[in-house]
Amino acid sequence: MKTTFKKISSILLTVVMLFSVFAVVSASAAETSDAVGASNLTVTGSSNYCTVSEPVTVQTNQTVTVTFKTPAQLSLVSIQWGMNYDSTKLQYQGVTAFTDDMLVNPNATGYNVMGSISNNGAPFTLAQGATVLTFTFKAIGTGDASVFLKVEDLMNRTSTGDEILVNNGVVQQEVPFKVNAASNFFAAGSKSVNNVNLYKAADGNVYVTVEYKLQANNMYLINIDIDELTYDPAVLEWQESYNMYGNVVDLFPFAAEYNFGPGTYQLTAPGRLVGNFTSVKPAAWAYGEHNDPITAVKAVFKVKDLSAGETTVTCNIDTLTYCSESVSQPYMQYIAIDKKVVNATNKAKGTYSTDVDFGAAVEGLLGDVNNDGVVNIQDATTLQRYFAEYTNIGAVNLAVADVNRDGKINIRDVTQLQRFVAGFITAF
Repeated sequence: MKTTFKKISSILLTVVMLFSVFAVVSASAAETSDAVGASNLTVTGSSNYCTVSEPVTVQTNQTVTVTFKTPAQLSLVSIQWGMNYDSTKLQYQGVTAFTDDMLVNPNATGYNVMGSISNNGAPFTLAQGATVLTFTFKAIGTGDASVFLKVEDLMNRTSTGDEILVNNGVVQQEVPFKVNAASNFFAAGSKSVNNVNLYKAADGNVYVTVEYKLQANNMYLINIDIDELTYDPAVLEWQESYNMYGNVVDLFPFAAEYNFGPGTYQLTAPGRLVGNFTSVKPAAWAYGEHNDPITAVKAVFKVKDLSAGETTVTCNIDTLTYCSESVSQPYMQYIAIDKKVVNATNKAKGTYSTDVDFGAAVEGLLGDVNNDGVVNIQDATTLQRYFAEYTNIGAVNLAVADVNRDGKINIRDVTQLQRFVAGFITAF
């Protein structure tokens, strides 16, 4: 009996000892696990446009990367971006992109890192899910850390032209708009944009300029009489003093440009103007040796109703006369009288075109960002460095930097400057 009791006691003692050992081992394991967890950092990326790699958990002093990818297939023309991260838990190591042609500023205002990519030739072809940017960090803290990439501007090229997918940090919702230019004398014209909101000026309004142009060799304008220039006042508002050549209140900008004095006009009713220009000293339609068109009639409007979708401006000419040489007592030759072409042969000596443009008007040499009197690659470089905050604002003439006339100054203007310098386009 005693022997049996001793055996049972020995077994119980062994069980208790084994349990104690297990408890100690479990506690040590738990303590070890907590210690490892305490040194972990989980890094999560986010963006207003790009897709992002999955969150990553690393230990202190380890390297971690956050990758941002395209949400769709792109033919990328340009991108401007800024990135912020939790600097108390992450130490920035660098950034790579799908191209080495990237300007990066790691000390930008408003962002921890800022950069841009633009291409003046063929766009960058990126498949859906392709890597755009990869940021590398060193973990210096624990817990959770965030990395946010804000795409400020992104331009994509399609078969019908360039489209802006992100503008001033906002992924675009398209509002299409079209302006038609009609006339009984000038060729019809029109301009359509996929998203008219992209052309808002600094004052928040959208402006549209309609120009009726003459082009001829050694022909001299004596008189032009506008029977009426009409527009829908519910959609457009006539801007009396908004003129390409400065603050010149004039419906006939060539008259001021060539120093022939202003023409006259009158707003006879909402949506209707009349006007005329006459000079004893004939005004050249064009410089004979260059044969460049001049703007005979120009109308600048503010778009009052963006939801209208489409509107028309009509300029009907009553009388147009010219002479074939610049003399003090010219022999007048008629082309149009009483809103009709009376001499088709004379009219055939010139061409009569129409331009419609969205965006604000500027004064000065458009594109001469560094104020050296010419537009060249240095202007594109100066503007790009300005966006990356390498160039002081005093060295940049922002008044002439909006070369694509969308009412904003951003990386898209750099791209347009590059295309102009490279000869892909001949005018802004």
